[in-house]
Amino acid sequence: MDHRTGDTHRPLGPADRSIPIVGFLAAAVAGASVLLPVAPAPTTSQLIEAGILLALFVAGELAAVRIAYRSEVVAVSLGGAILAPAILAYPVIAVIAIALAGQLVAGALGARGRRRTSINAARWTLAAGLAAILFQALRAGEALGIRNVAALTAALTLLVVMKELGSGVSVHTRARDDVPSEALSAPSFVAGWALNTSFGLLLAGAVQTWTLAVVPFAVTLLVLHWATRSQAEAAVERDLLRRRIAVHDALASTADLARAIPRALAVIREALDCDVVDLVLIEDGSRVRHRLGPLPGGYDRADVAEIASLADALLVSSGPALIGSGPREDLGRMLAAEGWRTCASAPVRARDGVLGVLIAFSRLEGFDRRDLALLESFAAPVAAAVERARTGEARLAERQGLTELVDNAPDGIFTIDAAGAVRAWNPAMEEISGHLAGEIAAAGIAALDLRTASGERADLTAATETLPTELRITTRPGEQKWLSCSFARIHASGEDDRLIVTARDTTRQHTLERIKAEFVATLAQELRAPLTPVKGWAATLRQVGDRLAPAIREEAADAILEQAATLEQLIGNLQELSRIEESVIDLRDHELDVRAVVSRLVADVQAESGREIRFTPGSKPHLAIGDEGWLARILANLLENAMHASPANRPLHVAVTSVPGAVRISLGGAPAKRRRKGVAAGIHPAPAPDGIGIYVARQLASAIGADLSVEPNGGSSTFEVTLRAPADFARVS
Repeated sequence: MDHRTGDTHRPLGPADRSIPIVGFLAAAVAGASVLLPVAPAPTTSQLIEAGILLALFVAGELAAVRIAYRSEVVAVSLGGAILAPAILAYPVIAVIAIALAGQLVAGALGARGRRRTSINAARWTLAAGLAAILFQALRAGEALGIRNVAALTAALTLLVVMKELGSGVSVHTRARDDVPSEALSAPSFVAGWALNTSFGLLLAGAVQTWTLAVVPFAVTLLVLHWATRSQAEAAVERDLLRRRIAVHDALASTADLARAIPRALAVIREALDCDVVDLVLIEDGSRVRHRLGPLPGGYDRADVAEIASLADALLVSSGPALIGSGPREDLGRMLAAEGWRTCASAPVRARDGVLGVLIAFSRLEGFDRRDLALLESFAAPVAAAVERARTGEARLAERQGLTELVDNAPDGIFTIDAAGAVRAWNPAMEEISGHLAGEIAAAGIAALDLRTASGERADLTAATETLPTELRITTRPGEQKWLSCSFARIHASGEDDRLIVTARDTTRQHTLERIKAEFVATLAQELRAPLTPVKGWAATLRQVGDRLAPAIREEAADAILEQAATLEQLIGNLQELSRIEESVIDLRDHELDVRAVVSRLVADVQAESGREIRFTPGSKPHLAIGDEGWLARILANLLENAMHASPANRPLHVAVTSVPGAVRISLGGAPAKRRRKGVAAGIHPAPAPDGIGIYVARQLASAIGADLSVEPNGGSSTFEVTLRAPADFARVS
């Protein structure tokens, strides 16, 4: 037996245990027939007729007539009817020989296996011998008169009874062609007796008149076989479909797989008429067995520790299998060790692989290939139900994971329906907008006052491809924020379309972009200011330089050098700006005398520029916390800005004062009407490269803990730098 291909002999049922008894009785009947009066030697025509009857008997065994009755399909063998002419005309031993030889040939042609062939041969030998002996005892002469008709009817009745007691009629409750059922039904017996008796009497009378009458009988037999086959197969398919639907309904009746499996196993057990059905499933690497035995209370669920080794072996098998107990095969030994005579198994497969195995066990009755096909058809809805349940569990876990992911996402996520109602609002969106989920659900998305970059009101119910990716909202406290949005529309069955919006707060980036644009514009203007005189003087010198007076040429050279110095200062400021942005400036906070730093810087600037700077240092030091080098750079940038923004003949004013907790440096002289808005909310006079200088000064002031501001003062502006006093140093540090 090859369990991989299902090639197996059917294990013996309870009637099979009577083989020795039936065989002994058949041998006794055959021996008793020898004691009857010896018949004359058969003639050649009789031998030919016997051969024809033998061939017809084999055909009758192989080509059964099927009769559909309710949910059963009864397959009736007409072997008894074919033996009627032999019972009428031949001695008992000849009838036995035809029955025995016919069963052996039919078993070989039908691939029934040696066991079943032996069983059928013994049963038919016994039944045919007893029927022939009864007819010989009741007959009157050779002609088929009334008495002989009655005797032949009695003999055929006895043959059918003896044969049916040995399961001579096949009841197709399991869609079989030739497997006898132990549970013989009344319709089966009546159909077998009526067909065999009526056809037997007709055939016996016809053959007695004309030997070749067996030919039209054979044709009739084949026509009946073919005519009833389609009807029977349709009835079987209807019954199988009904059972498959029942299994499907049992599995679909509830989403709880633990409740659905016992119902499905009950349908499968009834359909296969077996003792026990197992469903072994692979769950998280382990194995769980669902078993249904005789009811009530026959359902049991066991984990891997309680599952026998046979189930493990079947889980790794390549396909459906029929297994009989026996010492020659490993699976057969396992089956016998677990107390079963035979089993059929079918893998429960899904798209991703094997989910488990479905096994039907029997201690007495066996299974054939049609049972295996039926079990395999049941495995398909079981696999679908298991996969559906596991997919549902996975989706539930995935949904819970997605919920946690959305709740913990740093970006705002919300959904709205076609009417604009908010359906979901995650905590990040609450933080961005200031609106709680319940509040926004009640107020609607209109509470955000969504605007596009151009200031138009945004409509999120429009087509997805037309929605703006940049939106401005008004938060609950009244602030305006910018959101970078992405959109996805989902189509859920039974629900309106919903728009999923992922929003990232880009207010800071938006502000930085604006500052960057302003910075580039300022830088371009401040680069253009010194380049204009350089370019002008260079062109003049090239065109008429040889005709210019020496004083004018000297003035041109001085102007070019002055603007070059301005460009050099601008480049220095840009380098400082880069270092500030990259946080690589070297700051050393310590206590310093602001008065001394300002005095040295004023003296240096006056000596270099020749500008008048009015500063009264006083005699008392002004102590503050900061970096002396960077404070000097801050003040130098401010003085440079003031000198470029003020007339050359107007003095600058510098003052240092101490206030509670701080030291304040005031620097003035630039007219307010010439100031313009600059980088990073600073106010930079124009023209000249000092917009960048003021920005660098602001960044350095912030780095050392100082504050830089610009205050209008009548017709001019005053820069103020406020430093921390030593008393606050420890607390700030």
